[in-house]
Amino acid sequence: MDTIYVFFADGFEETEAVTPVDILRRAGAQVKMVSVYPQRKTVKGSHGIEIVCDMTISESHAFADTCVMILPGGGLGVENLKKCAALSALLTEADKKGVMLAAICAAPTVLSDLGILRDKSATCYPSMTGELECADIRGEAVVIDKNIITSRGAGTAADFGFVITAEISGDKKAEDIRRAMCYPPSAPIYRVK
Repeated sequence: MDTIYVFFADGFEETEAVTPVDILRRAGAQVKMVSVYPQRKTVKGSHGIEIVCDMTISESHAFADTCVMILPGGGLGVENLKKCAALSALLTEADKKGVMLAAICAAPTVLSDLGILRDKSATCYPSMTGELECADIRGEAVVIDKNIITSRGAGTAADFGFVITAEISGDKKAEDIRRAMCYPPSAPIYRVK
């Protein structure tokens, strides 16, 4: 089974990181939490919650089986993601291969800075839209454009997780998990035709 990698940097927004991990693992997906720091697995979130990741980014041989790469938001977390040259290289290469890249809150700016969103529709945290260089900035909770999924923020983290689940495991699986979690019907989602 291919693996989903979620990248953690100090200052990450906890809800945006852990919620998709939880939903995807409920769906039976192989999800690995990755510290962007080569020498440590423990990463501290924006609200002081520490996460011990499954691996570090220095284990680059592991990324050959990637089916999705996820970037959580959080202002400081996103700045720290942008400082990681190894992550930038992974994202650029993954996009060339058509790997699904998913980013929430301020994290779509990571993809934007790499030129990955240039011809795509995307969304992000409202105050970050000025930093987003893309073809069309949308206001929906989640936007899907080819291999790119973007979402607005902590309040859309579950919908973000359900959309990624639907993309890799089908709509029925995502809906079954939504119902089992007693989560209300989906927020607005925009898919580029």
